[in-house]
Amino acid sequence: MKKLAVVIGGSSGIGFAICHDLKDEYIVINMSRRENVEVNNIYCDVSDYESIQRAFGELKYKYGTPYYLIYCAGFVNPQSILEIDKETLEKTIYTNLLGAFYCTQCFVHLKNDNECRKIIYIASTAGTRSQPGWSAYSTSKAGLINLGLTMSSELHDYNIKVYTISPGRCATGLRRILVINEDQSLIMQPEQVSQFIKYIIQEDNVLDNQNIIIKQQ
Repeated sequence: MKKLAVVIGGSSGIGFAICHDLKDEYIVINMSRRENVEVNNIYCDVSDYESIQRAFGELKYKYGTPYYLIYCAGFVNPQSILEIDKETLEKTIYTNLLGAFYCTQCFVHLKNDNECRKIIYIASTAGTRSQPGWSAYSTSKAGLINLGLTMSSELHDYNIKVYTISPGRCATGLRRILVINEDQSLIMQPEQVSQFIKYIIQEDNVLDNQNIIIKQQ
């Protein structure tokens, strides 16, 4: 019987690539505000706590308990500390960090048969370095990295392994908007990240409880 995998933000970019790579071997649910035509979909706005709760309730009712939670939702609108407004700041923090926190809560509440489950957070190398003009995004991704490290220890007794993946420059639609003149064929592709995620899901490994940086040299 195929196991259930939930991809938060699987309608584009790395999330879409993950859904594509997993869909033949797993029951894949995309939780997002936008649909992914390749897999099943449940509407979820990760900037809305009640929307997250409703989405996980629908997930449990329709599909049961997921074995894998992959959090790929992300938002960035680079602005300096003097320019950024309250709405942009809150949307950035909620989408990149608080949404992951609440999705984790819902995932842990869904009990299973004690077989090992896995959580994978897609963070960013922006959360590990100085990034002038990207303070909200970098701060939220740094928080996500620490959330992953903390959950790896806290959820050990729940038989849940937690992985934090921080990709470097990656050829996504969002990056194409932010870096207009970049040749995306020369940087890492979403499929390269998704193949590593698939390995994390399928293999028994010791890569949890650390921030795993993936980047093209």
